Amino acid sequence: MLLSPGELECLQWSSQGKSAGDIGIILGISPRTVAFHRDTARAKLGSRIIHQAIACLAESKSRR
Repeated sequence: MLLSPGELECLQWSSQGKSAGDIGIILGISPRTVAFHRDTARAKLGSRIIHQAIACLAESKSRR
């Protein structure tokens, strides 16, 4: 399943160690919206924790 642009962007910033608050400031959205995007991305990727979702993202990029 494809990630939405918001889900992808939030995961990419998370992979750089940014918190939900930091990402919210960068993207101009609330930290709760960041959490929503990360949670839906995590669910779509079948990951239990955000770190697994980030690893899935990194793995998919290396396959291209």
